[in-house]
Amino acid sequence: MSLRHLLIILTAIGLLPMALLGVWSIHAASQYQLREQERSMLDLARALSSAADAELDASVAMLNSTARAPSLRAGDIEGFYDVARGLAEAQPEWLGLILTDNAGNVLFNTIAGRDAAPPKVVDPDSLRRVLATRQPVVGRILRGAKGRAAFPVRIPVIDDDGELYTLTAVIRPDRIVQMIQRQSMPEGSVISIIDADGKLVARSRNQDGTVGGPPSASLMQLIGSAKAENVGSAATLEGETVVSAYTT
Repeated sequence: MSLRHLLIILTAIGLLPMALLGVWSIHAASQYQLREQERSMLDLARALSSAADAELDASVAMLNSTARAPSLRAGDIEGFYDVARGLAEAQPEWLGLILTDNAGNVLFNTIAGRDAAPPKVVDPDSLRRVLATRQPVVGRILRGAKGRAAFPVRIPVIDDDGELYTLTAVIRPDRIVQMIQRQSMPEGSVISIIDADGKLVARSRNQDGTVGGPPSASLMQLIGSAKAENVGSAATLEGETVVSAYTT
């Protein structure tokens, strides 16, 4: 072997540790950036979850305040109707208020009006839960008889005679969409709020065309990973492959 070849080999052997160190440094930096991206996305998902909780808590607090009306406490359903209708009209995102008895029968529905026959209960499962648990319950996103998407927020109410009622606010998803729009979101991101039934309540892209429908199958597969929160690869409804973070 010539001296020139020996020098080349010795030089290569000397540079090999530096090359390996460089490759390791690049890999470590990329892994650090990936972890930071995942942490940042999870932080955003948690912040959105807290904001959604705050919106729902505000609705529950408003219902609890209304339920303390003297007319309802006294069991005066006719008198309480005017109180409920006034509250529903004052909330632009509320379609109306519904009062049901301890058997789930509708006593009035401000959407239908005072003298109209109340429509049947939409999402009866959430009504049964609030009667069984006597705790506030948020129901599923559904479309009513007129095709409008909304979800119920229900609270139990007990009058002075011990009678149990359920007071329900029927809320349009616009309130949750506005909450999403108030957040500081990375450029090009897609943010969704999904109910317990796996249906889209609010989405930062194409809200009108997606509300009440399912998210992408890959996102639902990621959410179904039996973890309360996670980060992974999924596709948007538009077919874009993205890194997705969720919290439940």
